[in-house]
Amino acid sequence: MRSLFRHLIGSVENRQHTHLIDSVAGVNSGISAVALLPQLFIVLQSRTADGLSPLAFFLIALNSFVWFLYGMHRQMLPLIISSSLNTLASIGILIAISVRG
Repeated sequence: MRSLFRHLIGSVENRQHTHLIDSVAGVNSGISAVALLPQLFIVLQSRTADGLSPLAFFLIALNSFVWFLYGMHRQMLPLIISSSLNTLASIGILIAISVRG
């Protein structure tokens, strides 16, 4: 497990990325960090998850986790934070769907 983590993190020389796409990814990750929070708050306030697709939120959680791993590999803190928040929000919605369905 430790070697997998080290492999994902990469070397310290990968820390600085100056490509335009890295800047765009940083801004996009800041926006996506809060993308699922309104849905999670609605589910928690309304105490119902009627009409929500468990498969969709499972796929969102899986996708966000892959982006988390990529953020760890590229050492992009904004991407790590946003993908962590999206993964947790998706899992929270999945739990709400299974509990309150």
